[in-house]
Amino acid sequence: AAAVPPYLFQGTPTRRSPLALRSPGQRQAALCRAASRTRCRVASPLSASRAFSGEMNAARWLSLLLAAPPTLGFYLPGVAPHEYLDGEAVEIKVNQLSSPRTHLPFDYYALPHCRPETLESKAENLGEVLHGSKIQNSPFALQMGKTAFRVLCRVELTAHDAAVFGARIAQDYRVQMIMDNLPA
Repeated sequence: AAAVPPYLFQGTPTRRSPLALRSPGQRQAALCRAASRTRCRVASPLSASRAFSGEMNAARWLSLLLAAPPTLGFYLPGVAPHEYLDGEAVEIKVNQLSSPRTHLPFDYYALPHCRPETLESKAENLGEVLHGSKIQNSPFALQMGKTAFRVLCRVELTAHDAAVFGARIAQDYRVQMIMDNLPA
């Protein structure tokens, strides 16, 4: 009988121990080979549990899919579907000016854009309020199925206003608008 190296049976792996970086199944196989100098077949309990859990996950997903009732639509919280008729007005709302470079948002009307006669804030759900969105009406007028375009307004810019517009453009600011509760 061959002598078994003493470091195989020590509780803590030593620097020269080949078992230091092995899994429990590999350690058991190494001990078996060292003790009998023959090939040992050791089943790892970890591999069996993984196979069983994989079968259970597949069975659970299949039972959930079979138990779920068929659906014909979807619903996003705070958004009710709306079908527009030809010629019906489509409301466009504005949110903010944002930039991926500066990460500092500005109110849409902080720049001298065309404004509606009265400004109204329109928070439609709790998420918009918690996010800090300041959604307001806009003077843009669109009608479903119509392609009539008109000049919205004319604004004369002072030298300061033109410089502010130029700075926002150079900083990659973009306008966030909302049309039919979808970002536009």
